[in-house]
Amino acid sequence: MTRDAGPTPPSERIVSLDALRGFALLGIFLINVWVFAMPEQTLLNPNIYADSTVYGEFTGANYWAWFVGHVFAQSKFITLFSALFGAGVLLFVESKQEKGQDAVRLHYRRTAILVAIGLAHAYLLWYGDILVAYGLTGLFIVTLRDWDAKRLAGLAAVFLAFVPLLELFAAVTVGGEAIAGQWTPPEAAIRQEVATYRSGWIEQMSHRVSSTFQRQTTGFIGSSFWRIGGVMLLGMALYRNGVLTGERSDRLYRRLVGLGVGGVAL
Repeated sequence: MTRDAGPTPPSERIVSLDALRGFALLGIFLINVWVFAMPEQTLLNPNIYADSTVYGEFTGANYWAWFVGHVFAQSKFITLFSALFGAGVLLFVESKQEKGQDAVRLHYRRTAILVAIGLAHAYLLWYGDILVAYGLTGLFIVTLRDWDAKRLAGLAAVFLAFVPLLELFAAVTVGGEAIAGQWTPPEAAIRQEVATYRSGWIEQMSHRVSSTFQRQTTGFIGSSFWRIGGVMLLGMALYRNGVLTGERSDRLYRRLVGLGVGGVAL
């Protein structure tokens, strides 16, 4: 049994997947910049208090900057990256098994490091960290590594339907009040958050810690796990049937491009 558990050498990497990962990361950064600069609620409602002195008017260049990001980047690149993460789990496991290594143990070790980095990032720098959610979800999806593409895609559909169905239920039973606090939070709270992040690092901790804890507990259980997990499972299915590794026909990829264009248009 080989003891070489280091990084995969360049000669063994799949260039198409690496290129897509880089492309996805740059796209995610476009959206993260918004949350670096503004309260997270602006991702849901970009027109939040546009007529006040909190932010400029939601017109002209401000509007078009939002429009381009919303249509072409928001939720698109993180979806792509999540799918590639799921595919990467299978690729990692297969690679280590071929070398006679304990693939699952190495996956858990790597994931534990990822979660540790994410916790430090979230609590010390930025509450919008996604590494912890990726790591915790990765601990689950590796248990499905032996499933075929059809079963993975079926479970992905269940995961991806969970949050929309939950939100639809809330809309029918509660109505708009279910998200009123997120759509238009008190202006005083927005101003306080802006003032907090314009102050020192210590002063920012109160908001950063509480926001991080909410995202990593109720936010993860009620939303992130299902959304991220569903896309990761879909990525595993696409990898398993050769779509992500360029093994399918040109006709299939043209159809996927057509579906993607249609989805963006909608």
